[in-house]
Amino acid sequence: MAEPAHTLERQQALVDFGDFVLDCDDLPIILEEASRLIAGALRAATVTIVKGEADTTGSVEVPILLPGRRPYGVLRVEPDAARPFDPADMQFLRLWAIALGPVIDRLNKARALERATTLNRLIVENAQDYALVFTDADGRIDGWLPGAQAVFGWTEAEAIGQPDAMLFTPEDRAAGVPQWEMGVARRDGRAPDTRWHCRKDGSRVFINGQTTALRHDDGSIAGFMKIGQDVTARKRVDAALQESELRLASILDQVPIGVGLFDTDGRFTLKNPQLQHLIGDRIPSCDPVEGQHWQAFDAQGDAVPEQNYPGASALRGERTTVPIDFRHVEGDSERWLRVTAVPMMAGDTVTGGVAVLQDVTQERSAQIALQILAARNREILESISDAFYAVDAQWRLTYINRKAEEIWGRSRRDLLGRNLWEAFPATFEPQAHDAHLRAAETRKVVRMETGSAIRGHWIDLTIYPAADGLSVYFRDISERKTAEDRLRESEERHRAILDSVLDYAIFTTDGEGRIETWPRGAEAVFGWSAAEAVGRHAAITFVPEDRDAGVPDAELAEARDTGFAANVRWHRRKDGRRVFIEGSTRPLRGDGAEPLGYLKVGQDVTQRRQWEGRQTVLVAELQHRTRNLIAVVRSMADKTMRRAADLGDFREKFRDRLEALARVQGLLSRLDEHDRVTFDELVRTELTALGVPDAGPERVVLDGPAGIRLRSGTVQTLAMALHELATNAAKYGALHQPEGQLVLSWRFEANGEGDRPWLHIDWREHGVVMPDPGTAPHGSGQGRELIERALPYQLKARTSYALEEDGVHCTISIAVSATVADG
Repeated sequence: MAEPAHTLERQQALVDFGDFVLDCDDLPIILEEASRLIAGALRAATVTIVKGEADTTGSVEVPILLPGRRPYGVLRVEPDAARPFDPADMQFLRLWAIALGPVIDRLNKARALERATTLNRLIVENAQDYALVFTDADGRIDGWLPGAQAVFGWTEAEAIGQPDAMLFTPEDRAAGVPQWEMGVARRDGRAPDTRWHCRKDGSRVFINGQTTALRHDDGSIAGFMKIGQDVTARKRVDAALQESELRLASILDQVPIGVGLFDTDGRFTLKNPQLQHLIGDRIPSCDPVEGQHWQAFDAQGDAVPEQNYPGASALRGERTTVPIDFRHVEGDSERWLRVTAVPMMAGDTVTGGVAVLQDVTQERSAQIALQILAARNREILESISDAFYAVDAQWRLTYINRKAEEIWGRSRRDLLGRNLWEAFPATFEPQAHDAHLRAAETRKVVRMETGSAIRGHWIDLTIYPAADGLSVYFRDISERKTAEDRLRESEERHRAILDSVLDYAIFTTDGEGRIETWPRGAEAVFGWSAAEAVGRHAAITFVPEDRDAGVPDAELAEARDTGFAANVRWHRRKDGRRVFIEGSTRPLRGDGAEPLGYLKVGQDVTQRRQWEGRQTVLVAELQHRTRNLIAVVRSMADKTMRRAADLGDFREKFRDRLEALARVQGLLSRLDEHDRVTFDELVRTELTALGVPDAGPERVVLDGPAGIRLRSGTVQTLAMALHELATNAAKYGALHQPEGQLVLSWRFEANGEGDRPWLHIDWREHGVVMPDPGTAPHGSGQGRELIERALPYQLKARTSYALEEDGVHCTISIAVSATVADG
């Protein structure tokens, strides 16, 4: 039995251990401290606490039990040989074992809880594609873990307090899905939440998760936990895959051939509708019943053994797409299928195959028909007048008809099977050789005309690509080429003629009136070049008013219906000027009822038209002047007759006045259309006719500007007035008397009365001995009447006539042309 001192020491060890445990939560350190205290209290050599089963060899061991009598390990003591263990020592060890059990259990649980808490925190913080959201019983968010922010975009501060309905799409909110989900979770404990949701930025995210109800101990709802994984990418991949599968299924349903997938047993796992009626449930090489009805043939018509069927080859992993034709015979019916198959692989392992089948029964029937047709074609090729030969892909001659033999002068027996270029090394021209190569490469028909080195003539060569080579026709076209050369020369002559006729516009249009040809003559007449005119409607040559009135179309319609339409009217040039055309439009007819086009021929008669217009004006002017001249002569004769003393006096005066009138007409007849008689020219002509010198100031002074144009209607009357003044001066006045002098001056007023130009004439005689007062003046009657009465009446002139002391003084003012002649 232990002594009291030892008992106190052992009790103190327990007290010290209790204090130590309160300050330490590290289990290994606590167990080490317990071992030390027990060893000190028992004065034992070694004390250890061992986890696991007991081992009693040479030591004292007491089991350590956790709450619930769960074994943990043993308290092992190596006793000192000098002191044996007594019952009190054993009781002391059991007491320590009982004390250690709860301590170990508490620390293990604390460590497990810490580890679980840490693990949970790491999971929550790192599971960024998982959203964990907590709400209260009303659905307002009160827990927002980092994964929720990563998935939905809202921060914790933005989300807390908001209704969880903000996570749902607008259409789900409108349909009441958030309330429905909470109702199901409240009723059943959880509700599925697998649908599209909304992120903060408005984009959508697909969540796969659920909502779980959180309850108090009394069963009432404490809130809800929503947990969901962001599977947007997977959802989109699934959607794309589904769409792809649907598209593939749709394509397979629509393609006109049979397509199917088969497994490694040759059993079809998928067939499109077209394949259903073409073949059974297995591929022929794996179907012992139906397979005996199938026979396979390659492209050369040779039989194919079953082990080389496309399906069998695919199941061996062989990738070949060479089609095999299968003949299916059952009873009297015969069907042909063209089959290809490729393997489906998973790495290096064959998982099945894909078979493509096409019903070629009609094609095979057509091939038989083609064989029959080929025999008939051979008969035709032998009877045609064209030469024909065929070559295969290696340029070997495979067929030659009789005409080719005749042209080449060689038999088909010697040529068939030989290479074309080797058989005729120097026969084909380079162009013909290139044409063969081009047809073979492009697989398009090539036709050409070339010289023949064999015959020295022109040949027409047509090369047709065939399935296995080329088919070639050729014929001698030397006579046609000669005729074409003659026609070309004729056309060139006609073109040269058309190009040289520059005052004729000769061009053609199509049936709608669009210009097709535009020779140089049309360009010269209308101004448009061929590049500008061809393709445009012929209406461009018509004046706007004719186009608005529909004249171009009406002209074509008349030509179409009657075979001819006159085209005599003003037309329009490119620069806008007008040109008068005399011509016609005629239809160009072929075999049909409608014209192929129209021929328009027209001559530019603009200048002639202008001269004709001018001639019309001149004739009218001549008639007018003639009538006026006759009236003047009649009036002049009447007045001369009244004032003549006798017939001799009449003859003399009338002759003078006629001569003056003739001089005026001479001046007028020499003028061009826009010319005018000038005043100084009229004065000099009249004075010269009377023999009056026009030089020297002693007798005649002429003072005024040259080149004042007189209006044509004023010349005749004004000339007669000047004639009367000059005649009187020559007979009685300044030009008759020795001391007399004539001063004739005139001036031009640009802006006179009525804002018109005026000519002011001043006729003044000096040094003339005048008759005594009361005596009648000589020769003043008819001339004065002409000046004072005729000029104001006929020409709206202002005149004055006075017999002054030393001679006659006369003034005349008349309107004249607006321009003054140069010089």
